[in-house]
Amino acid sequence: MRENAHRERAGGMAGRHALAGAEDARLRCIDGGLATGTPVLDDGFTYGGLVLGLAALALWLRLASRAVPSFETMLARYQDERVASEIGPPSGLGRLAVCATAMALTFSAIGYVIPD
Repeated sequence: MRENAHRERAGGMAGRHALAGAEDARLRCIDGGLATGTPVLDDGFTYGGLVLGLAALALWLRLASRAVPSFETMLARYQDERVASEIGPPSGLGRLAVCATAMALTFSAIGYVIPD
């Protein structure tokens, strides 16, 4: 019985020393390596990709709403084929939406690849 108590105490001390060693190793890794800014970088890419994705979605919805003509325009086209379209000259919104989508995918992928 006394021997078991001694083993438990020794095991408890060894467990504490192992935890302290792991804590020291973690601190050394944070203090002296590339892992210094990793959590901030990871979150920045992940949430930045999310925000860019929402902006890209808004741009795509804007483009989709402009692509569908109004009822009056459709009626005027049916009655007279010479009516000009409501859709103006091509703007840079399409290119901007594609770029925002690509950046959102890239940022999200980088954010998910960087380990926590």
